[in-house]
Amino acid sequence: MNSSCNKKSKQAINTNICNLFHFQEFKGKEDYLIRLLRDKTIYCSNPSNFNDPWDCKISWNTDYSNNQIGLEKLRCYLIKNTTIDQIRTIETVNFITQNQFNIKNHIENISNASHLSHEKTFRIYCLTTSPKDILMWSHYAKNHTGICLEFSTTNDVFGSAWEVNYSTDHPVFHIYDEEFDSILLLTSKSTNWNYEKEWRIIAREKSMTKETDHGSLVSNSGIINLPRDSLKSIIVGCNGDFDSVKKIVDEFSPGLPIKKAIKINGKYSIEIE
Repeated sequence: MNSSCNKKSKQAINTNICNLFHFQEFKGKEDYLIRLLRDKTIYCSNPSNFNDPWDCKISWNTDYSNNQIGLEKLRCYLIKNTTIDQIRTIETVNFITQNQFNIKNHIENISNASHLSHEKTFRIYCLTTSPKDILMWSHYAKNHTGICLEFSTTNDVFGSAWEVNYSTDHPVFHIYDEEFDSILLLTSKSTNWNYEKEWRIIAREKSMTKETDHGSLVSNSGIINLPRDSLKSIIVGCNGDFDSVKKIVDEFSPGLPIKKAIKINGKYSIEIE
């Protein structure tokens, strides 16, 4: 694996980060905010819908031209995981590993299946430590007309959030690795995205959860229950409809603080009041 990507992520509960923030659009009566406040749930996204084509996508190493040890490990892996009789298995593996072209084609086919498996298994809720970032408001809160949710990390859900690591290289894995690091894959992004200062809640879909997945957050069709008192406030964008947000909050969660992002005169920045 690329050495520049080999950095273990931290979880929020093991840091001094007390709050994390989630940007989203605000659509009035048909809004996710109503469901969040009424049902006490959050919706975690399928990573296949993310706007970064590298995000959460597995890259398997396909070059074994100068790696005899790796080639032998690959052969052993293929023999172990090919479900035909032994003689035909050896013949198939010999064919696959006889040249780089065959190796590359075979691993790319496996890679496509891996992508589909991860898309069925994992759901992600994206957070940040930067509620004042004007690009985040533009990109994820519909040109500052949306909202930003402030959550406490002093609970099992938001405390479990993983820090995203930014690198110039996309992590590359060996297909024969016995302990594949899904967290590393799901928390790696290009340095072009480092302004987001992102953290991620990572859940496994209930339908894809195994008995051995102890301690994993579990989502049901992307839905996770919101821990009690975890939502601390709602921030309305500087171009947002404060009164409409307040009306929904007063109906479904009276007393929840509502703040407003305000443009600072003479600067490309905002304050939250």
